[in-house]
Amino acid sequence: ADDCFDMILDDILVTGNLSVNTSETAFTRINASVFPNPASSYVNIRYQVEGTHRMEATVYNAHGTAVLHSHAGVVSSGLQNHQINIEDLPAGHYSIQLYIDGQASRSVSFVKN
Repeated sequence: ADDCFDMILDDILVTGNLSVNTSETAFTRINASVFPNPASSYVNIRYQVEGTHRMEATVYNAHGTAVLHSHAGVVSSGLQNHQINIEDLPAGHYSIQLYIDGQASRSVSFVKN
């Protein structure tokens, strides 16, 4: 005979303290903005970093597909501006994921006319 068992859980009670590591790093604290927005030929990403880092940016379309990659190079502490040519992208909604030393950081969105 086949022994099949189904288990249904309902009303789970969690007691005690839950600890999650939420340490902030320079990667999560970065402030970034994109302009102009909407844009037609280029966007500027303005961001501020602490220390010297290798910066990159990847543009994703509304479906989450990477459509453009841009290297900002090595940047030092302070306010930075990186321009990306978007002339060849079709009109639509996009997001730009910033990478600091290869690690994903802040994401900003823009509209291409």
